[in-house]
Amino acid sequence: MTKFFRQMYEKNKHKYESFLMPNYGFRPRNYSAEFSSMVNGKDVCIVGPSGQTEIPKNKVIVSIYAYFIQGDIEYISLYGSNKISYNNSTFYVVKRPAKGLPEGKHRLVNMLHYPVGHAHMLQLALHDILYYKPKSIEVINVNFYTKKYNQSIDGNELAPYKSHLLHEPMMNFYYAKQLYDRGLFYGDQDVSELLGLSVEEYVNKMDEVYD
Repeated sequence: MTKFFRQMYEKNKHKYESFLMPNYGFRPRNYSAEFSSMVNGKDVCIVGPSGQTEIPKNKVIVSIYAYFIQGDIEYISLYGSNKISYNNSTFYVVKRPAKGLPEGKHRLVNMLHYPVGHAHMLQLALHDILYYKPKSIEVINVNFYTKKYNQSIDGNELAPYKSHLLHEPMMNFYYAKQLYDRGLFYGDQDVSELLGLSVEEYVNKMDEVYD
């Protein structure tokens, strides 16, 4: 797997710059008045699974998680105060889900389409929430896959690489960095340091982690 991400990057890098950033000044196709009332003009905090930063108590908490990486840990149980969750089914949940399939109110999110790869949950959540004009967005406990959440998926050592081929992490990093550089969200120390990297530096870091 040496230089796995470098090879992917060299193949696809010309497509990143062809990506047109969405205009978040317009009402989205899948508009929800209920969802707008939850985030419009509010301080929002998107919480990932790394658990490094304490979760604030005075913000609208949005959790992001994926069933296929959680193993025996139910990530959502760490964020008991959350009202919004994004998961692999691309729904939000306004009631804390039970273990297994989520319960509560669901709605179709506003999907994010790239010229290559598919959006990770963080990027999908950012894209969807920005349409509803929150006062601020903070992102915490996210490391953009620069640390392995687990070594394999169901014992399959190649499964994480297949997931990266599907999502194209450099495209996801590029999109998040564009938003961050434009001041559309801010992050904790780890998020800020990572988004201070160039895409080239991020590629090198990913290859160091997964070599």
